[in-house]
Amino acid sequence: MEASEKQRNLFKINNFTLRFEDVRIEKLYAEYSSEKQRQKWLRTLFLCSLFQILLHCSDMVQFPSNASILKLSSMVRVCVSLVQIAFFVLLYLNLITVDQNLALVSTVLYAIPTIFVHALPRSELSINSALFLVYGLGFYIVPKMSPLRFLHSSLGSIGVVMFYFWLAIFLKPPSNSMETLISILLTLPPLFLFNYSSYASERASRERYLLNYILKKEHGHEVKVALSRNKQKGKEQRWKMFIGVGCWIALLLLPSLPSSFKSSFLSDFSRSDVWTGFLSIFIFDLKDIFT
Repeated sequence: MEASEKQRNLFKINNFTLRFEDVRIEKLYAEYSSEKQRQKWLRTLFLCSLFQILLHCSDMVQFPSNASILKLSSMVRVCVSLVQIAFFVLLYLNLITVDQNLALVSTVLYAIPTIFVHALPRSELSINSALFLVYGLGFYIVPKMSPLRFLHSSLGSIGVVMFYFWLAIFLKPPSNSMETLISILLTLPPLFLFNYSSYASERASRERYLLNYILKKEHGHEVKVALSRNKQKGKEQRWKMFIGVGCWIALLLLPSLPSSFKSSFLSDFSRSDVWTGFLSIFIFDLKDIFT
């Protein structure tokens, strides 16, 4: 009797695809997670369209004299944005369903042209371009940001990275070959970590759903987790976040400030008491995080 009970509650998951071997359970899980995937996909499509505008503004600032390249890049960016908006409208009106293959197509149609347009005005793809790639991969793979599950995000991200390094090695190689090697070393660890995070997150989600399914089916219990919040601590954390973002923006704007101001600022910034203050804030934040 006990052996038959264990056999009945044995649900196998493929180690690579993370799909349930029981087709019925896989279908139920897809229905359970479809609305969450839909919301993530809608957010991603909106951000993709917005980012094309910001990236075009960046090109105008960096390459103001290259009018022909800017015109071509703007045409490509408009087409990419229209594709993302079309997917957004179709999904919002429920004219298409949440499908991983369609989501992969939409992200590939965004990623490949974006990398191509990034490379277009540049004579070579340097280490900075590799960091641009890593930044994009975060939106492509990381859970809660990407609508793709592990299998599709890993295949798509590997394809995008291979396309980038094909451009970087054969079409627009840097003058120093060491830059290509460093670019690869900068890209591969985040690619592995992002995909590992995607794998672990999806596996945990499937296991939670399975436990909830068994409890509900066998015992009639439905388990939900609610987070308890300390309002006072939440306000303190928000203030720290705003201060941190403000410091980050100030450091980003620092290169555009007048040289006389920068020299005065840097001389003050190098004082030991300033660094002591920053260190104490950092340690205080770590204490709050781990306690």
